Order: sequence, then structure tokens, then C-alpha cells
Amino acid sequence: MTLYSKRSDAMAAGFLAAMKVSVASSFVSSLGINTHIDFNAFGYQDLSRTAQAINYLGLKNLRDSGMKSTDTQSWLYVANATGAKFDDFMPEGSPADLQNALGLAPMLAAEGVLNYLEGGNEEDDPYASGRGNSLTWTAQFQQQVYQVGHSLGLPVINMSFGSGWTASNNWQGNYGAVGDLSAYADYANAHTYPLPGKTPDWTTQHLNRLAALAAKTRPIMITEFGWNEGRGFGQQEIAKALLNAALDSWKDGNAKIYFYALYDDKAGRFGLMNQDGTPKPAGTALHNLVAILTDHDPDPTNFQPKQLNYTLSAMTADDNSLLFGKADGSFWLSLWNEQQTPGTTHTVTLELPLSTARITIYDPLQGPTGQRDQTHTSSIQISVPDHPVLVEIIPDTSP
Repeated sequence: MTLYSKRSDAMAAGFLAAMKVSVASSFVSSLGINTHIDFNAFGYQDLSRTAQAINYLGLKNLRDSGMKSTDTQSWLYVANATGAKFDDFMPEGSPADLQNALGLAPMLAAEGVLNYLEGGNEEDDPYASGRGNSLTWTAQFQQQVYQVGHSLGLPVINMSFGSGWTASNNWQGNYGAVGDLSAYADYANAHTYPLPGKTPDWTTQHLNRLAALAAKTRPIMITEFGWNEGRGFGQQEIAKALLNAALDSWKDGNAKIYFYALYDDKAGRFGLMNQDGTPKPAGTALHNLVAILTDHDPDPTNFQPKQLNYTLSAMTADDNSLLFGKADGSFWLSLWNEQQTPGTTHTVTLELPLSTARITIYDPLQGPTGQRDQTHTSSIQISVPDHPVLVEIIPDTSP
């Protein structure tokens, strides 16, 4: 269970909570990245370097579209080199393009490289409509995707939407244009791209509400979440926002979030990694976050996290917190405030009823190792910035 804390009136002075803990490895497993191996360009033509870039990020969830029989071997190579699996979405294009892609899904599934099958991708955009596709056809096609996916033992994600943003529909795009497809999807589907001035959390919650219009009873996956440097977002700004989005997605109950994308491509400068395999700041930040919260226990999900009592003093109305646990008994408290002025911090005090063996503070923007620690203490002051920091709490198990 994810337990998310936000300030109540009592929190101004502090609060004592016995909080259920999210499993850290489950959070890491909720993170993914979009690739375009199907393009065979923009850097994806070098499969070895692409696999190295994925391994650097530490992600095991990829999203791509299998369109050619040669994709089977390309995907198998990447899957074997990374241990990752693919969400296979139906490509933006003509009805024949989508039927062809769906026909390839059994081949990809037979190689063991898929973990999801997904309906049509933004078939309301001009390219698809210009090739004879429509929302009506894609909504009907979702039934076929669902049948094929379940015949292959794969969960199915709903179709996605990319257009239709007008004042007359209250800026909800085409999410409400096809009715409720819950009967033909295991997950609702959100494509989440924050506008300048909008926080990742506001955008996540807004698009989650829209995604639910098309699959009202289903949990939500964010299959695209990104920022285009060509639209005025700076690289450091994106790095902070990505960290916020990763934690916001978990806080808001999304099953997964796939960032867009591994490399820049014809859609814009969305890449987390450069085409030479080096990371941009957002890639480094994601790498650090994953490294910090990865649980190296041989079976990191097969344990019951213990509870932790603690007090946080001087929390503000816009502070966020999540608590994770690892199999070794350590707790990981994440704190962030994406509403405050960029580059500023404020101080909260963490107090525990008993002394701990060690408390260490990590900042994924600074690196994967601890920035400050205290041993044999029950209290520490924490500077809460405009992006998540993580506080490792190792209980004292001495008699």
C-alpha cells in the first residue's frame, strides 16, 4: 500500500504516524521508457549502444511498436541485453498498419519479450486520420487487441489520444469521445505532457481524470510522459521535473509511468539520453533515483515491510512524502515540494521515538550516494527542495 502524506493543520507542529510502507522494488518496477527501435534511426540503429543506455537507466519496462518481422530479432536482442520487456503498442497509422502490427504480436510474445499489449497510439492525430484511420475504428479495433492480448496471456492497455483539445470540450481532448472501453482494456491510458508553468503532479492528476473517461473502472498507466527541450524546457528543469513525476505517479496510484523518450527523435528533443549513449541531466537523475531505491536482495518483493513511527515538524501545505521499505529492513522516506520557488529549500525536522543506527540523506540530482548522514540519532533536520530527496533510515537492531 502506498501511503502519501500531505500537511493537515496538525502537521504544522508535527505528526506521529505509523505508516504502511511501499515496497521499494515495486516502485522501481513502475518506471519505464519509450524507445523507437522500430524507427531504426535517431540512435536506435545501434542496438548495442541502445541496450547500454537502457541498462544505464536501470529500467526493465520499455514501450515500442512492433511493425516489421525484423523487429522480432531487434527486440529480442535488446530484451536479452537488458532483462527488460516491451509494451507493444499499435502504431499511429492506417487501419492496415494496425492490423499488421497486431498480427506480429504473437511472434513477439513467442520470444518472451512482451509484458503488455496496447491499443492504437494517438490515432486522432493528422497523420493517422490522413491515412484513413479514425477514433471510431480504433475504438472498435480495441476489442481485437484485447482478444489477442488475452489469448497470449498479456494484460491490455487502452488506446491513447493526442488531439481534440478545445474550449468547447473543456480541454479534455478526445479522451471522452469513444465511450467507456473498460470491457476491452485492463488499464486506462494517459499521455501526459506538462505545459510550461504546470507541475508534474497537477498534470498527472488532470490526465488521470481524462484517461478514466475512456476506461472508467480500470487502473491507469501513463504510457508517455515527457518534456520537449524545443518548447523551452531546460535540461536541469526537466531533470527535476522527471524526479517529481516519478514520485507523483506512484503517489497518485498509477500502475506504471513510461517516460518519453530514450533519445531525441522526429517528435522533438524529448530524449533522456544523447544518441552517443551519454546521459542528459534527466537521464542522470533517473539513473540515480533507480540506483538509490533498487533493492539488491535476491527476492526484493517477497517480504512484508514493517511499520515506522516518526514525526515530521514544520511541513508546509505543499510538501509531499512517500515511505518505502527494502528487504534488509531499511526505510526510505522521500520528501519534495514542487510548488515552491525553484532552487529554494525549507527545513523540516524528522524525529523518531527510538535511536537509529544511521540516517542518510540522498539527493538524486547530486548522485547515487549519500550526501549527509548521522549515526545513533533519533532526529535530523532535512532541507526539502523543489524535487525529491530520500532519507534512508536504518533501525538500530542491537539488543
